[in-house]
Order: sequence, then C-alpha cells, then structure tokens
Amino acid sequence: MANQRHLAKLEDGKEAWNQWRANNLAVKPDLRGANLRGKNLEGFDFNHADIRGTNFKEAHLKGSSFTKATAGLQKRWKILLVFFSFLFSIIAGVFSLLIALIIALLSDPGDTTNFIAGLISLVVLIIFLFSTLRKGLLAGAFAVAGAVAVAGAFAVARAVPGAVAVAGAFAFTGAGAVAGAGAVAGAFAFTGAGAVAGAVAVAGAITGAVAVAGACNVAVAFAVAFAVAITLLGAYIGWRSFRGDQRDPWIRKFGVVFGTIGGTSFYDADISGADFSHAILKNSDFRAKSLTRTCFSSAKKLDLARLGNSILSQANVRELLITRDGPQKSYQEANLRGANLTEVNLEKANLKCANLSGANLTNAHLKKANLTEIQAIGTDFTSAYLTGACLESWNIDHTTKLNNVDCKFIFLLEKDNELGSRERRPHYPERVFQPGDFTELYQEVINKVEI
Repeated sequence: MANQRHLAKLEDGKEAWNQWRANNLAVKPDLRGANLRGKNLEGFDFNHADIRGTNFKEAHLKGSSFTKATAGLQKRWKILLVFFSFLFSIIAGVFSLLIALIIALLSDPGDTTNFIAGLISLVVLIIFLFSTLRKGLLAGAFAVAGAVAVAGAFAVARAVPGAVAVAGAFAFTGAGAVAGAGAVAGAFAFTGAGAVAGAVAVAGAITGAVAVAGACNVAVAFAVAFAVAITLLGAYIGWRSFRGDQRDPWIRKFGVVFGTIGGTSFYDADISGADFSHAILKNSDFRAKSLTRTCFSSAKKLDLARLGNSILSQANVRELLITRDGPQKSYQEANLRGANLTEVNLEKANLKCANLSGANLTNAHLKKANLTEIQAIGTDFTSAYLTGACLESWNIDHTTKLNNVDCKFIFLLEKDNELGSRERRPHYPERVFQPGDFTELYQEVINKVEI
C-alpha cells in the first residue's frame, strides 16, 4: 500500500512537493495503489517513485517527470496472475488427458470402427499441428473443423458402422487439441513465464496419460507423445506471440490487456511533455489522452504495456522513441505525430510520407534522411542537422520551427530527373549554405505560400 505520509505531501501542492523531493533525493516516493484519478499533478517530480498499481486515470500530468519510476503490478495482482496461469495450465492438462484417452481407446486393432476412428483422429491432430505451426492457432482450429466436417460427412455417406461415434471422436480430439494448445498459450501470455505454465501443463498431461495406462495398455506411448506435443505446442504458440509473431497477435494482445488489470493506469490522462526516461513501464495502461512530446528515452518493458492506438503501438516507432537510434532504417508512412525525437539519430533514414506534425526534433541528426512528403506542421527542427536531406514536397508552415538549423545543402528531388539531377540547393556543387541561409530560404518559402 502507498505510504500515507507521501500521499499527504502531494496535497501540499507542486512547489512544496518538488521542494521536498529536492531536499530528499534518496527518498523514493511510495505511491503504490494510490488513487490519483483526475488530480492536477502538472509538473510534479515523481522521479524514482514506486507507482505500481497507481491510478492516474484522467489526471493532468503535463510536464511531470517519472524518470526511473517503477510502474506495473503490485504483489497481490502478480499472485492472482500466476494463479490464473496455473488454472489455464490445469485446463490444458485436462484437455491433453482427453486426447490421450480418446487415442488410447480408439487404437484397438480388434475393433475396426474404433481403429479407423483412432487413425483418423491421429490425422486430425497432425493436420492441426502442421497448420498451427505454419499459420497460427486460428488457422489450425479452422483446419480441424474442416477435417472433422469432411470425415464425419464421409462416414455418414458410406454408412460406416458407428459413424456418429467416429465423427464425435474426431470432434473431441480436435476440440481437445485446440483448447489444450490455446489454454497453454493463454497461460504464457498472461504471465510471460511460459516455462512455468508449460511445465505444469506437461506434468498434467503425463499424469493423465499414466492414469490411462493403468486402465488400458493400448497405444499409451502414442497417447503420451501427442498429449505432451499439444501442451508444448501451446507453450510455443504463447512464446512466439509474446515475442511479437504476427500469426497469433490476438494471444499477446489478450495477455497484455489481462496483465494491465490492477497495474499503473494513465488511461485518458494528459501526459504530454512528461518524462519517462529509464522508467520501468510493464503492465501499465498508456491509452492516454495526450502523448504529445512525451519522452520515453531508455524506458524499459514498454512493449508489455497496453498502448491502444497511440504512436507507441507501432513497434519500430516505439523502439525509436526508446533507443533514439534509427540510422538507415525505414519509417515510411509512420505515425510520429507529436513524438519526442530530441537528439535522435536518423541519418540516412527513410521517413517518406511520415507524419511528423507537432514532433520535437530539436538537435536531431537527419543527415541524408529522406523527408519526401513528410507532414511537418508545428514540428520543431531547432538546431537539427539536415545536410544532404531530401525535402521534396515536404509540408511546412509558419508553425514549423527552423531556428539554427545546421545545413550545408539539401536535395529537392528523391530521385534523379531526366537530366540526372536531384535539384541540389545551393545549385552549384562547390557552394554550401552559410549559417542562417537555410532558415532564411524556407522562411521566404513559407511567407510566399501563406500569401
């Protein structure tokens, strides 16, 4: 729980709080679980604070500093998360047991109907495994549904003895495979500790298979093999989804959403201009009202936060905001609206058609960057290095700041024209812009466009 003394300090106002923080640099404010919803905390110093489980919903945090703060879940929520992980692992074990039971009971060569059902059940499982590995869990589920439908229809059409039982066996096997793999994948997504969930599920599967062996000694080896395979498949699906694989992105999204329940929340808060440098931000809700020029330099585990449709949801943009390093990388058509890109390295980067409106590119390194058709309304290029950049059809106006831009020459065309020229400015190769020339040139352009 939050330190009540620290909470009381907040009520004294920004100046008193920041003065107390300046006089007590060794103190790490304990605001765990505090409800600060809708509070006006603009410009407050939360450096090094423990804000796990803190509710900042609808709060005004413009310009506040969270450098090296720790966000995320409190211990009780972590315990609850682990509990659900184990619960899903147990469910996976039960379904794996169901598969093992069906395979074991339907593999008796003495019973033709059961033997056929057992063989086709194995085929259904193989189809599921192959489809899931190649295209994802949903594709595997659809493949199983199709295989079951075709096999059932064939059995009925051919009047196979026990056709209903055979079709039912296919359905149970397929459903068990999908549910078992999905349960383990879900457990992995919830905790990010798939090894634990997977181990529990595998143990459950093997225990179930052993129990089956006590009642029926037919094809136990196959039953165990497939039960374990389904469990490990689920763990693998969860792992690759957690790593950002696009075959089952919904698993990771579901895990992240579940993981932010009870975590630090900035939902609908104004955190424009706030500083989260070096902060730990996992299990947090960043569906904020405004992220304009918010700094995430060297932030940790931001990919484990709920990001909604903000600019942070783009993996390459998120990485750039954290590392400040993107030379020769492509951000074509990227949404960087309002991004804090101060001192970022974008040498030779491709920003064609990117939206940089309202972004802060102060002291940014943009040597030879492709800025063709970028949106730069309200963008701050103060002291940016633009030598060799391509500025073909970039969109700027009087709100675009070009003060003290360091630039020797630019190009007005992305590719050579029919004369083999990219329209270098200054036109003659031996000439370069003198200090202030670039700013003066484009200020004239802006004035003419506005007139």
